[in-house]
Amino acid sequence: MWKASYIHVLACKYHFGILSDSTIISMDDKSLVFMLTMVKGIDGWSIHMFMIFSSHSLDVLPVGDLVGAYMLYVLEDVLVPSQSEQLCQQLRSYLLIGA
Repeated sequence: MWKASYIHVLACKYHFGILSDSTIISMDDKSLVFMLTMVKGIDGWSIHMFMIFSSHSLDVLPVGDLVGAYMLYVLEDVLVPSQSEQLCQQLRSYLLIGA
């Protein structure tokens, strides 16, 4: 039930023009993160998915989905997001492809 309310709030932001596909595409990453974190229920993973599918950015590191990084570096232990970001710095501009 609570997830449905989050989607409703997001839909209202679209309905009233606070967010739109064109504004999302034109926003820089920091502005998009700021705008989306104002929506209750939108977390880091959701923001990364927005960035990937709405702004079509390749410089997104979805730290919740880093199976590729574990395979690339043959890691056995799960990393915290900051460790994952450090490992993936060499992939800057193409973080999504690396992930």
